[in-house]
Amino acid sequence: MIDRVILEKCTGCEACTNICPKQCIHMRADAEGFLQPSVDYNLCISCKKCLNTCPVLNFGRNHSVIDDKKKAYAFRSSSDEFRTISSSGAVFPSLAYPFISQGGVVYGAAFDSSFNLKHKRVDERDELPSLMGSKYLQSEIGNTYKVVKKDISDGKTVLFSGTTCEIEGLKAYLGGNPDRLFCVDLICMGVPSPIAWEKYKETYFGTENISSINFKNKHEGWHSFSFHLERKDGTVFHENGFENAYFECMFKGYTLRKSCFTCPYKCESKISDLTMADCWGCENYASDLDDNRGLSMVIYHSDKGEKLLQILESQGILREFDYQNVLKYNPYYYQHHVLPDSGRENFFSLLQTNPKKGFAKYGKNPNKTLTKQIKNGIRGTLRKISGK
Repeated sequence: MIDRVILEKCTGCEACTNICPKQCIHMRADAEGFLQPSVDYNLCISCKKCLNTCPVLNFGRNHSVIDDKKKAYAFRSSSDEFRTISSSGAVFPSLAYPFISQGGVVYGAAFDSSFNLKHKRVDERDELPSLMGSKYLQSEIGNTYKVVKKDISDGKTVLFSGTTCEIEGLKAYLGGNPDRLFCVDLICMGVPSPIAWEKYKETYFGTENISSINFKNKHEGWHSFSFHLERKDGTVFHENGFENAYFECMFKGYTLRKSCFTCPYKCESKISDLTMADCWGCENYASDLDDNRGLSMVIYHSDKGEKLLQILESQGILREFDYQNVLKYNPYYYQHHVLPDSGRENFFSLLQTNPKKGFAKYGKNPNKTLTKQIKNGIRGTLRKISGK
């Protein structure tokens, strides 16, 4: 069954576990901490629903019916509060709050009490902040797809936010595209290992001491994001994202899931209704909207995506720009991350034996070495002297 076929292609979407009529498929962590399907063959009835549902194995079938609109917009919420706590221009809260206000339900990724990431159902406004902000982890889906199906059967309108593979999994599980379901994905370079995250937070901070985490803090501006962590004793850890070891290991590909390096969803035709991302490159096509407090890019793919755009238009500034800028400034929209030439296995080995050494060795920013810092400092001084 699925565990003997999908192997390293598995994205961890959990569609197979949700569709199994005998509940004999469970997600187990592999050596790198990523959840993979495991079948209890004492219960399996060989119905093959897992194989027929898996969105990776059925990519060609599922994508043969997509008519992608491929239109791109810059968006900036009119709410200062939303933009302060959001990673960019606040697309998600600008959609989620109207959904909740009209009796709908919203799904997204939230931390639990141990700062592990899981998908969560929200139907109250005061719970929405837990779903907001970037979280550089893979969310556990659990039985979320089943709950979404029940909400739709009960006549509720659902806004589902997640990675592209999670949305592929949801729609594969549902076997279609219900009218009441609206899906928003994001541009993703890949999902980091849960083990890497566990070792990082425990080694440097102690999970029990953490009170809050912000992966993409904008205290220093949207252009220069920071990792921001607050402890229960009131002390704060704040570090530029490009100097943070956890981020650097992710940027280099050491911590990413193996399937992310061959992800079939790195293509321009998306199964979601709307894609949201940072509006990188905006200085070349929407510079007047960039105040360094966050600007989003949204790409709409379907008629339902157009309805979501209408909501955004009522919540802030929405301006269309040339779709080619998406491809130019957001390569992970359609390109895989490059698999590291070497070091990946050694990094995961060090996570088990000496995680601090692993992060110190593989989490260095190559542009932040002492020599380069000195050279950059000299260049900066010369520019000031020359007036350039």
